[in-house]
Amino acid sequence: MDLQGKTVVLMGRFYGLSQAEAKAGLEALGARVTKTVSGKTDLIFRSHDVAGRKIGAASQLGIPVYDWKTLRALLKQAAEASAGDRPGADGAGTFVDHASLASAADPDALLGVLREADWSAFVSEWDLLPLRDRLQELEQTHGVTEVHRFATERIRSLDAAAASVRPLHRDR
Repeated sequence: MDLQGKTVVLMGRFYGLSQAEAKAGLEALGARVTKTVSGKTDLIFRSHDVAGRKIGAASQLGIPVYDWKTLRALLKQAAEASAGDRPGADGAGTFVDHASLASAADPDALLGVLREADWSAFVSEWDLLPLRDRLQELEQTHGVTEVHRFATERIRSLDAAAASVRPLHRDR
């Protein structure tokens, strides 16, 4: 997820992570962290206890809302990226811009994004949480759709390909 130049709001308290730590981590990724949601807000990270009305207001403005697990994964990846381990850091590319996952308005739009994605660059630790979160959001309003089946099929094929190069057992 590219946060360079994005305006981000943190909602709620994140267990085991202070606001200052989260803010510092996001700023290290190039984000501008503000306290209030406005028309200039690009995305929101929320804790599990944020009231639905606050999230609803953000949704009405079309602002993508990510959960605390995504924030933690992002900050973990940022720490690894500083060591040069970030997906795409070697110029190999990225699976998809995570903001495009969140901004896909409906299942058909997300299906279009996923069909254009570079699945060869999919990194579970980096890409699975944002994809799963968006699929779950769409499932709540649309049920299981073609985009769910497509994503499941692609991820399973990646798992099968990875399993074919892993040893089935280890010699002791």
